[in-house]
Amino acid sequence: MEVITEKLQHLAKRHLQLKNENLQLKKDIEKYERELAQKKEQVNTLQQTIDVLKIGGQNWSEEEKRILEKRLEIYLREIEKCLQLLHS
Repeated sequence: MEVITEKLQHLAKRHLQLKNENLQLKKDIEKYERELAQKKEQVNTLQQTIDVLKIGGQNWSEEEKRILEKRLEIYLREIEKCLQLLHS
């Protein structure tokens, strides 16, 4: 009987641990989803900027274009990281 009681206590403890871990994972998912939504908004804003630049981009210097491309690459990498975290 004592063995059964110990096993039940162990299972109850493990259940509580898993429940807490599950809660933390849900919080993490919410955080990553918020970050992803922010990154998507940034991408949309940048896409609009790109569209505008395509129209009047011939007045930009090569340095300005390079800076913009670097910023876009950084944002895209951040979005990819968020997506990877959501899918892992």
